[in-house]
Amino acid sequence: RSLTISTIGEKLLDANNVRYLTTTKPLDSNNWELVDRASFKERSLYLYKNPKETSRAYIASDYKVATTIGEFRQILEKKDADILKTVVLEKDVDLPNSDQETKGEVEITLNNNTRVVLQAKLNQKSLVVLSDSYYPGWKAYTDGQETKILPANINSRAVVVPAGNHKIEYLYEPNHLKIGVTASIISLLLTLGIFQFLKSKKLF
Repeated sequence: RSLTISTIGEKLLDANNVRYLTTTKPLDSNNWELVDRASFKERSLYLYKNPKETSRAYIASDYKVATTIGEFRQILEKKDADILKTVVLEKDVDLPNSDQETKGEVEITLNNNTRVVLQAKLNQKSLVVLSDSYYPGWKAYTDGQETKILPANINSRAVVVPAGNHKIEYLYEPNHLKIGVTASIISLLLTLGIFQFLKSKKLF
């Protein structure tokens, strides 16, 4: 028996920049290429590659709004739905109603576990999408100014970026880390204060 991927599944895999899939059964799809197979005992593993040229960061020319999973499915079920061009958001954003074609480019210039930096060049105000997971603790900055991160395509991130050349920076700054650092500083200051007090009283 073979496995199949639904139309919605194919589009989500593309949107999340999934390049490889590992399955335990053959994949019945013309959109994935079998690159390797390993067998042991009576079981097999199949490695498939997505031949489409997808990018982890890209510019969306338009957007649609879906507030429920059902609405999201309805959008993706349409044959002409391309969420690499028309991103799905949870609410409306301030973008120009223009017939002008969105043009530009975006590239990742720095990437590690707590920081991702993009450089974008846009001909008009647009959405720049990063296919990394939307997760609490991340903050976004455009040219040093904090900007709101929008949940996109359920599990990705997007920010609204003005026309022109801009640096977009994602930083992982969870509140619990700030609280921990603050508590450590306070604890250190209290310890130093107590030490100075005991020293002044010649008790230390």
